[in-house]
Amino acid sequence: MKFLVLSRYNIEKGLWLSGIEEPYIIISVTDPDRMDADIPNNPLCCGILRLKFWDLINIYNENYHRLFNLDDAVAIKIFVDKHDVGYIICQCEAGISRSAAIAAALCKRFNINNDFFSSPYNPNMLVYDTLVSLQK
Repeated sequence: MKFLVLSRYNIEKGLWLSGIEEPYIIISVTDPDRMDADIPNNPLCCGILRLKFWDLINIYNENYHRLFNLDDAVAIKIFVDKHDVGYIICQCEAGISRSAAIAAALCKRFNINNDFFSSPYNPNMLVYDTLVSLQK
């Protein structure tokens, strides 16, 4: 299993497709007030899970801000479990925090070294901790 972490800009450009020669899935995260990322079609893509939540770890007004939650984590787990692919592509707006947290947590789940999701990435710890908590 291989992981690729991308920003909205990079996934929409599609340049990453030239290096992918195996079936893959995409977990696409966007801000709640933005349109979904425009992801290029490819016959190797076995599915796209689209989630919307802010890149925050805590807030005071939960009615206004949509945080990552257990339902999102379960959706990711179910989506990943139903696909047998070579790549999991994780994408968020900047490709630094939310997508890196998802990739790092999934690496941990599959016993793959996730050390490379530190610098220059800054994994969102709410996303990471919530996903990892499903593995216990």
